Amino acid sequence: MKSPLSLKRISLLAAVIVVGLSQANLAHAQLRFLPQAAPSRGQFSLTVDLPKLNNESQQLLVQLEQRLRDRQWQEAIEGYRRLVSAHGDELFEADSLTLQTGDQYLFYVGLRRRLHTQLAEIARREPELLIPYRDQTDISAKADFAAAISAHDLGALEQAIERYFLASDADQALLALGDMRLERGEFAAARAAWEQIDPRLRSPYDEKSLLYALPGQPLWVAVDGVDWKRDEAEIVQLLLQPKRHSAHRSVPQSDIPLADLLARLTLASALEGDVTRAAIELDLLRRLAPKAEGWIAGKRQPYDAALQTILATSQGAQYALSYVNHWNTFAGSPTRSAIADHAPDARMVVWSIKFPKQAATIRTPGLTETSLSGETPLSFYPITVGDHLFVNDAKRLRAFQLHDGSPAWPSGETRDRKSADYGAFHRSTPDITNGLHLGNTNQWQDRTLAKVESAIGAPRYTLSAKGRLMAARQGNSLSVYTERASEFAKSAETFIIDLGAEGRIAAIIPANETGEDEWEFEGTGLIDDGRLYVAMTKNGVRSESAVACYDASTARRIWRRTICSTEPYGAGLVLGDKAGQRSHNLLTMADGVLYYNTNRGAVSAISAATGEIQWLTIYPRGPLVAGTLIQANQQLLRDLNPCVVTGDMVIVMPADSDRIMALDAATGKLQWQTVPGGVQAAHLLGTTQEDLIVSGDQIYWIRLDSGRIRSQFPNPRDPQNLQAESLPQGYGRGILGRDTIYWPTLEAIYVLKQQVDQDENVVAAREPIDLKALGLTGGNLAISGDYLVIAGATQLTVLKNDVSSGPSP
Repeated sequence: MKSPLSLKRISLLAAVIVVGLSQANLAHAQLRFLPQAAPSRGQFSLTVDLPKLNNESQQLLVQLEQRLRDRQWQEAIEGYRRLVSAHGDELFEADSLTLQTGDQYLFYVGLRRRLHTQLAEIARREPELLIPYRDQTDISAKADFAAAISAHDLGALEQAIERYFLASDADQALLALGDMRLERGEFAAARAAWEQIDPRLRSPYDEKSLLYALPGQPLWVAVDGVDWKRDEAEIVQLLLQPKRHSAHRSVPQSDIPLADLLARLTLASALEGDVTRAAIELDLLRRLAPKAEGWIAGKRQPYDAALQTILATSQGAQYALSYVNHWNTFAGSPTRSAIADHAPDARMVVWSIKFPKQAATIRTPGLTETSLSGETPLSFYPITVGDHLFVNDAKRLRAFQLHDGSPAWPSGETRDRKSADYGAFHRSTPDITNGLHLGNTNQWQDRTLAKVESAIGAPRYTLSAKGRLMAARQGNSLSVYTERASEFAKSAETFIIDLGAEGRIAAIIPANETGEDEWEFEGTGLIDDGRLYVAMTKNGVRSESAVACYDASTARRIWRRTICSTEPYGAGLVLGDKAGQRSHNLLTMADGVLYYNTNRGAVSAISAATGEIQWLTIYPRGPLVAGTLIQANQQLLRDLNPCVVTGDMVIVMPADSDRIMALDAATGKLQWQTVPGGVQAAHLLGTTQEDLIVSGDQIYWIRLDSGRIRSQFPNPRDPQNLQAESLPQGYGRGILGRDTIYWPTLEAIYVLKQQVDQDENVVAAREPIDLKALGLTGGNLAISGDYLVIAGATQLTVLKNDVSSGPSP
């Protein structure tokens, strides 16, 4: 009998994928989605342009494949070098997936990675293929690998592996990279490195449907729930000697025993606290290599007993959860999935200030920029670093003492709390010199400023800090124009602030270098190891989406990588008298990889060290109906929606799609999706051990392992709500506190338990915080220690525990 978990996986695959499973498994699959709405076919867009193979690279690729067929190894290696040198960053369509609804996903990898996979697979059968390559590169590769490992330089090691992936010692370099990632607690990145050593660590092609995974999925998923009693001999044979490996990239040959790698995968899962995964991997190790032993816990011993001991003491309750003391970037961490370490019962106003008035937004049918409840949009996303709270807008940066709201630094000592400059340590004014060519400043203002003030999308003011550095986007809030950018104010800039020097500006990074004038920064970038990583848009007939890396101290651009170009979602509905669009996209970062939801048909993973596109996924774009009420285009109302990374899963909710998707972090392949149109949401709040928490008019609990909506609040079908004239609706971005969820509405903040009960009912953690009684409204939330921060549409408020209520839970 299958385990409940394995049945869920079968149901998932059958409900999402047309091919690959037996009819018996399909019968199981129909059960899980019956209670949900029937899926409606989405609209797959053919207008997303990628940096794909051009005519020259296609011709060179044909020549290379001919030489490989003719076993002309020297000529093939020379062709490989030419392709990688000139076209390695172009994208190659590696796979596709068609759903039962008719929707389609396309999966791309860089040509360099595709060639690595192809040549490695051939070299396993024809080892002489790589002799000419290794004769020329092995000495340099060995030196670069050794230098990076000795220096413990992960970035340098990753770059060397990409450069010399086909070299003899690439397997040892990947082993070392995974071990170093494990030491840092970067479990998914460690697994990703080890899984490139042996192709058998990812699910193979399975003609008899013995496994419960598609080719290329993690091996533990493939064997979860298989019938070992009946099929063990065939499954073991399939896993140890597959007739056809998946297209997952792995080195050509390796002397590293499979058991050593399986032991490492099990150890990583145990240390991470994923007890279920570790148990499956340990069972697999026992079946594939029952007597294996090696170095573990400082001594050589049988893997079975050593790993069983480690697994018995694993702290599963902490699996995949990231607790933070301060809220120093959007969603609390670069993975966009943080949980505040405290859950304050904050009901007492400590201090409050007014926000400056924001630019108007477009007000035409079908494009009205509001919250889902119809109230004023929320533009501010404050962060906390230590005892300070920071907030910005297009013209100023402000810093306050968290405990009383006084200016954090002497430069912000304007005493009038009603002033927009109260607490400001940097002020700027819009650069309108670009309009002076009209010869009449008043004429320019009449013709142009009105257009700048009205655009699709509200301004979104975010900040990001790490260590003593903070990044802030300052200036023009537009990212996409209906006319050339030079007709308006100059492009926004990114300010790098030295928090250790009372807000001194350490660097100002322009969006455009000499000779450029069409680039705009999207949202605020992420700072890591002295670098700034930021999403960018290039304006033109079709907007180009890119990711760039800068030196945070010198403002020097290190690399910029084009992801795609397309017409922005909704751009066809922009009226001629409007300036364009504000889109403020944010990046996500985990274990040296950047993840980018473009909201323009593509999601991509990019190496932070090299700027190389590791994978790119094209998803089904939802239909956009012109000239109708906003309810027909709910996706346009989604707030900032960067990817959420949890474990080895990337979750994305694009503004141009009517579903939420979970992708494999290593490959970009689809793991699950919600029913098209089934969730109307604005925010991905983060993940618990079991669920993805999503909010909008309601708040949803969605299973991480399957994408099933397991609960919602308020539930309009709940008997006690059936007679209610109106139910509370979300207003602002909530936050996950320890064991709790804070969900703001216009009049209250509901505090709910993260875990639903055994019947999957939502449980209140405590009474709602009555904002109306405090003279407040909801807004975007942040938590720092015992303080709860509310960034409303017009004011910033800090609440704290009432002294009579005791300390925070």
